[in-house]
Amino acid sequence: MAPLTSDDVLNVKFQVSSFKEGYNQDEVDEFLDEVTTTMRGLEERLGALREPAGPSHRRAEILLTSGNVRSVRFATTRWSGYHIDEVDAFLAQVVAAMETLEAQLSTGSFLGRPGTDAGTGGAYGGGTYGAGADQTGYTSGGAGTSGSQCAEAIAQRDQYIAQLQQENAYLRAELESAQRRLGTTGF
Repeated sequence: MAPLTSDDVLNVKFQVSSFKEGYNQDEVDEFLDEVTTTMRGLEERLGALREPAGPSHRRAEILLTSGNVRSVRFATTRWSGYHIDEVDAFLAQVVAAMETLEAQLSTGSFLGRPGTDAGTGGAYGGGTYGAGADQTGYTSGGAGTSGSQCAEAIAQRDQYIAQLQQENAYLRAELESAQRRLGTTGF
């Protein structure tokens, strides 16, 4: 499954339900505009991390978090609204994509590259992950090949964590969607 982008959110089309309960189209469209802006902002910030050129003169706008998307509730209508299941499934993908982008920004890693803040802590917080000068096998100043292997391993771990977070978000959103459907049908 390819990661969702801001362009995917901008161009999404939902089927309209006639004479059946559906989400208010205007509310969904306005919210997706905010999601598009937010995802563009996240993508721009990641792009700035990727390209070590000078700092940008313009700060990307972040309006929402993945938590905001997960907790959004739309008004329903019985006349002409977007199919609830379609919107819910798409929002689950949005949450997963945003959580991945947020995780990449918070750890400073993306696409398998380790964080850029060397020595200031990694995905698990402070320091050097237990490499002290008094430990066996540690040689001061000898990062060389083993250092790059460690960096690679950390980058792979961070990427794996981001994928698991994306799957977790998708499954949580699917569960919430199913619970909403059960709640609205009276079961």
